[in-house]
Amino acid sequence: MNSEYLTAEHNVIGSILISAEACFPIAQSILKPDDFTVEINSAVYAEMLRMNRDGISIDPVTILARLGGTFSGIREYLMGCMEVTVTATNIEAYAQAVKNESMLRKIQEIALSVYEQAKDTEDYTDVIGQAADEFAKLQESGTNNALVSSEEAMTEFTEYRSQFDAHPEKMFVRTGFENLDDLLGSGLVNSGLYIIAARPGVGKTTLALNIADNMAEHGLPVLFISLEMSTQQITAKRIASRTGLSYELLMLKQMDERDYDKMAEASAKMARFPLTVNRKPGASVRQIESMARSIKGIRCLVIDYLGLIRADKRAKSRYEEITEISGNLKSLALKLGIPILCLAQLNRETEREKDSRPKMYHLRDSGAIEQDADGIMLLHRAQRDVEEPAWQGDECECILTKNRHGDTGITKFSFFGAQSKLVPIRDDKRRFE
Repeated sequence: MNSEYLTAEHNVIGSILISAEACFPIAQSILKPDDFTVEINSAVYAEMLRMNRDGISIDPVTILARLGGTFSGIREYLMGCMEVTVTATNIEAYAQAVKNESMLRKIQEIALSVYEQAKDTEDYTDVIGQAADEFAKLQESGTNNALVSSEEAMTEFTEYRSQFDAHPEKMFVRTGFENLDDLLGSGLVNSGLYIIAARPGVGKTTLALNIADNMAEHGLPVLFISLEMSTQQITAKRIASRTGLSYELLMLKQMDERDYDKMAEASAKMARFPLTVNRKPGASVRQIESMARSIKGIRCLVIDYLGLIRADKRAKSRYEEITEISGNLKSLALKLGIPILCLAQLNRETEREKDSRPKMYHLRDSGAIEQDADGIMLLHRAQRDVEEPAWQGDECECILTKNRHGDTGITKFSFFGAQSKLVPIRDDKRRFE
């Protein structure tokens, strides 16, 4: 057994110990206890499965208490697994390495058994039959986590329903805008990919930042990935939305003492919000995933915006790259078990058509976005071409044109562009016929 493989085994255990909430579901979907060759690795992983089944949080202290009497030196072993794990974000790669080695090992065992049987029999049909049975079982064990029987599906749904009834607030994440949450059905569904799309300057970044701050203000950890704005620009927009001070004043002009006091008060309060912003401008989906997994207890990921995400691999056209990125974002939402809110641009056709309200087919670069998204919100503001800053509150329509988990419809906001703020227009919500 090579040392690289043994390190992968310990990295699986170490990753779960470092971040059980993020890493255990991934490991559980790939591995069984008998995939590990080291006895203590197999025993600890089996204990993790039992703890998860019984609703017990997986952590080193609890595992030590449950297995301390079975293995000597387990404290040092657990610490060693965590120390050897460079980053828990590679849990899927670690688990796949262990699974691959396990399958190859079992293939060798079957081949050796077939070889021994072939030496002691004169009827090749029995040997072929046994080999076929053994390989069929092995193939099933390698794919059984990818397939779910009707009975298993019903059991899992019953568990989901029980969890929903006990803790409905954990099944979705509210945007903090009651009118929008009502339209969505309750909020953003866990594992859902949501798109906010508009032409430049209409308010999509403002809406996304307002939503992120609303969530963070209620204690929900949020990661806001901006691929076109600096940390200072994002922070200025956040402070503007809370103080009424203009973004321009905060970024470019001298402030008097009263304005400084407003800024300081808002900054002190918002500093406690569990909202994290990226520092570097460029990122691929794989890099975004790594950043998201580093946020403990993350409940929502916001990305500004889709067109600036780098493809993990080069494609023949931007259309193909966006198609891949869109699919990868949906897969990431499923893996993380949280909603992803991603901004997107609309093409110029919206400005040429008689009805200027945007449609789904106006999404730029790829039709795959329409297929992958759980929800698509299109922003429309008729006054967006007015040069004066929107101090008075331009009317901004949020058109929920796709909603996989509920109705579609329109709700309205007052858009205050100078202060980077959207205010719901109450009791203005229309369903599509």
